[in-house]
Amino acid sequence: MLSFSCIIIYRHLDNFLPGVTLSVAKEETRSEGKARNGPDFRSASPLYAQARVKIEDMISDGNFAPNDQLPTVRQISSRIGISRATTSKAIIQMIEEGILSGRQGKGVFLNHPPGLHVASELKTVYVLSGGKPTDGYIEDYLAHTPFWNQFVTGIHQEFSANHDTIRLRFAMLPHFVEEEDVAPRKRRWDEIGIIITDDPTPENLEKILRLRTSLVMVHCRSHPEEIPQVKADFVRGCEKIVDHLAGLGHRRILFCGETRINSSNTGGVDLEKITGFKHAMKKHGLPFDEDWNLRECNFGTEEGYRVARSILGGTELPTAMVMCNDELAIGAVRAIQESGLSVPNDISVTGFDNISIGKFVMPSLTTIDTRMLEIGRISVQKLFRVHEGGSRDSVALAPELIARESTGPVNTENQ
Repeated sequence: MLSFSCIIIYRHLDNFLPGVTLSVAKEETRSEGKARNGPDFRSASPLYAQARVKIEDMISDGNFAPNDQLPTVRQISSRIGISRATTSKAIIQMIEEGILSGRQGKGVFLNHPPGLHVASELKTVYVLSGGKPTDGYIEDYLAHTPFWNQFVTGIHQEFSANHDTIRLRFAMLPHFVEEEDVAPRKRRWDEIGIIITDDPTPENLEKILRLRTSLVMVHCRSHPEEIPQVKADFVRGCEKIVDHLAGLGHRRILFCGETRINSSNTGGVDLEKITGFKHAMKKHGLPFDEDWNLRECNFGTEEGYRVARSILGGTELPTAMVMCNDELAIGAVRAIQESGLSVPNDISVTGFDNISIGKFVMPSLTTIDTRMLEIGRISVQKLFRVHEGGSRDSVALAPELIARESTGPVNTENQ
């Protein structure tokens, strides 16, 4: 159903220049060539999308140049073999995208050839969390989540330094796509940029892609090849941890984290870490049994405490535990100490992410710095480059090992 504004445009498209479009000679020249055969009803493509393709072909075949006037809707409809209403819908979409312009009393004109990137100035940027919806204000949620805290800070730093006149908004992606005006023709999406964090569901990602807006993804497990991503190299990060532990003489090393994709479509980051863990264990010739070396756990300090208690109740103890984030590691350290064992003299523990509290706990955590502050800034920089037609290459930052007190040489009595 066309919106009220679209109906108004439709009623006037044929009346921009009644009875006159181009000079007769020029129009006849441009009408030469193969006639269009109407819509393909077997195609999965909507009729208005088919009409748009045919209009773009007509512009290309007719050698239309910027500022040239197009035929009327009636003439275009007749030529491409698709109804006037559907043809109007396609033209309205092209007007809203800036490819065409409608000039009252004059006609419809070509601004630039279809496919040519012409950047409008960004006026609003949305940071959307693609994971499980949460109650409350999403920026507060991200800012108080240790993993995302520095990311949000980096985004604000980049906006303060270079884009302080542009609106910055935070939202949950599942809520965002349900808003009434989040549709291709409801807003000026050429003036809106989007940064997505976490993995959205395929259905929600498809809704965002239909908007044809400038888009960057951050730490998403899978993404369309044409959409650039900014992330830390989690595979290499976990390899560095195992390299560090192997260098200290450890052989019985456990990995604790999400070992599969969960119902909220998250867990992909940990799967990358597992890949790095396996590579490094094999590289150092260390024993690996999936049932023993990989332990499933969720997020949070209490979960780290719980899984460590479970491991300590087993018959064969590890000499080192690789926790998939620092919060888990803090909980694990507490459980080990409560059991009467020492960190790192009996069991070494590593975290991941280098959250701020990790250097203040006792013992201070060995961890991986995922450079989230830089990722926040770079994601904004990449979004503006993409919007301006620049490089769409993805960026993977090399992580840094931060060796502290929670790891040490293996206790030979425990080998």
